[in-house]
Parts: sequence; structure tokens; C-alpha cells
Amino acid sequence: MEVLEARVVRGQEWQPLQPTAASRSGRVITVTFHVPFPRLDWDSSLPPPHQTSNTAWSGAKGFEVAANGAPLAIASVAIGGDSVAITCAADLPAGGVTVGYAFTADASPRANGTYRWGLRHDSDRLVGAGTKMPNPDYAVAFQMDVP
Repeated sequence: MEVLEARVVRGQEWQPLQPTAASRSGRVITVTFHVPFPRLDWDSSLPPPHQTSNTAWSGAKGFEVAANGAPLAIASVAIGGDSVAITCAADLPAGGVTVGYAFTADASPRANGTYRWGLRHDSDRLVGAGTKMPNPDYAVAFQMDVP
């Protein structure tokens, strides 16, 4: 309903919580996002993904890094403004690096959920009509090259 109201009723542009750019410096990949309702945050109510499969990314809250298709271990992730800094556990190769979010399926789904998920959302204050619970916008799943 929120998107319908913005687009049809108010005639406004609307974009999801999605990446706009990726860059790197040393072991850190920074992904910048379009954030519909600033401030980025982590969901603390969902279980973290990649705990029993794809464990190179077990502490990355849904983020994934690969080099030429092989997973690279992630040491940490941190929100800073409209960006997320992803620190890899080892040096990145010169080319063939991708960064993703909720892109790779785990071997089993989370309880009452999906095989692919992440923990990052914006601070949309919309409250669900039926649930009466906050309904922030979660980031779209993606995979992109890191220049």
C-alpha cells in the first residue's frame, strides 16, 4: 500500500532499499544504498543467515563476498550513514570480486521463512494494519561486481 500511495496517489518516485554503488579499499568493500527512510539498521529479531551452510559469511548479516565464484570469508560488517562497510578476512584479488546480499540460498530455511535472507533494513515507521507492528523496508537481494 505504501508504494501504491506514493506512486499513484501522490505521483512520487519510489525506489526500494537497494545498492547504488560498490567500491573497495584494501580488505574493505563499501556498498552505498538508496535508503527510502534513513537510518539503516540491523534486525535483531531474525536469526542470522549462513550459520550451517555458506559459513564463510556467518557473521555478515546477509552480505556475501566471492572471488571468481569462490566464497571469501567476511570478518565484519558495519553500517555508516547510507553505506555498509564489509571487511574481508583476507586480501582481495585484483579482479573477479563480487558482493551480494541475501543472494545465495542456505541449505535449509530459517524458521517460518526463506532460504535467503538478510538483517538490514531502513527506519520506515509504517505500522502494519493487521499486525500493529513496525514494517521497515528490507534491502533487496542483489549481487554486483566490485571494481
